[in-house]
Amino acid sequence: MASSHFRVTDTMPLEPSPDAKKVWFNFVPNVDLGHLLTMFAFSIGFATQWNIQDKRITVAEQKLLQVEAQVSEFKGDMKEIKRSLAQIEATLAVQQFMNTQQPRKN
Repeated sequence: MASSHFRVTDTMPLEPSPDAKKVWFNFVPNVDLGHLLTMFAFSIGFATQWNIQDKRITVAEQKLLQVEAQVSEFKGDMKEIKRSLAQIEATLAVQQFMNTQQPRKN
């Protein structure tokens, strides 16, 4: 009763036989070397990808910390510049006041 589900014709190399049932999948309960190698390759691939992704995240976190340190340094510099500008403006205001208070010689 072991008949093939396909028959060979001249027009088409593999044509379904008319008495073949539609089978969505054929489950074979044996495990061979190909299955084991595939599982092993997928396991190694997943572990490698996990490790690479972890390293990328670590590098990104280190770069983020460097950028945050630079930003805080720039903020400190900006505060220092603002204080210097305020002192310059105060000095200019005093000089302008002194120039307007002195009597002019005619």
